[in-house]
Amino acid sequence: MRFSHPVVDEGLADQPEKFKAKIVYLAPILASMLFGLLCGTLLIKPTPSSPPIYPVAPIPQTSPGGSAFNAIYFVIILAVGASVLYLLIKHRSKKMPTFLTVFALTAAFFCFHLFSSREFSFQFPIPCLS
Repeated sequence: MRFSHPVVDEGLADQPEKFKAKIVYLAPILASMLFGLLCGTLLIKPTPSSPPIYPVAPIPQTSPGGSAFNAIYFVIILAVGASVLYLLIKHRSKKMPTFLTVFALTAAFFCFHLFSSREFSFQFPIPCLS
């Protein structure tokens, strides 16, 4: 029995794929934003049992120019990260940028889950079964 190989049209191989933007592709982004808004509105109501809020910015907002320095700090961190990814992709390393992106998204998801579940536990206490 002979197996035939599919015929590949060589004329189409050198043409780039064309991406057609559609409004449907924005649905996951919209759903994510709405979910974040919902979580934020649930967490914004302070209750007597709310945990203390710790500052997360490296420079306090009360200091003069604190918000500007925090913004510059954030932009510098993003620029360094983007430059590292650019250099890795430029030198044809595909596995490391993929690993770093997957690791960053996974870490962000778990950090969000850790903090939001802690906040939700203060908002909606679960009675002990004992």
